[in-house]
Amino acid sequence: MSGDVAHIDVTATRPDVDDTTEATRELASEFARALTTGDRESVGSLLATSVAVLISGRGPTAGRHDGSEEARSALLVDARPDAVVDAVDVAEVLADGRRALVVIAQSGSIGSRPVTWETAYHLQTDGERIVGVTEYSGDQYVADEVVSPHVVSNEGRWWRWRSRRARG
Repeated sequence: MSGDVAHIDVTATRPDVDDTTEATRELASEFARALTTGDRESVGSLLATSVAVLISGRGPTAGRHDGSEEARSALLVDARPDAVVDAVDVAEVLADGRRALVVIAQSGSIGSRPVTWETAYHLQTDGERIVGVTEYSGDQYVADEVVSPHVVSNEGRWWRWRSRRARG
């Protein structure tokens, strides 16, 4: 037996990750890629026909959007004319069972002012399609301002509120 090497085939598995979680992670990753590239067709193909999308904020797409067509339009909105989005990157994709979280980091400018923000998408799936999306922005004021010139920046807002309150 001198010189013979024992060979053992080993298949590594993670008991805490089941097939459902892996399928959800794949679906969430496809969703993230489609959103970051602006691929309307792919986003639409990932959404169930009865999907419900909730978007927070004060912008033109804030609120509930039912059905894949309305949801797709709400998720993929163009920036306002004086806003430029230079970078859109997938920051993180997490999945557990039939739920996932996709975090997308964005940066650009509104006029000459640089802006950066993250948007998180909480996804619910049925195993094959996305049936629910809730969108949250790390800086909701910036996210709203990028898509609508009618939403005012929050710069200085806290100080003005505090000053008014102190005056009584």
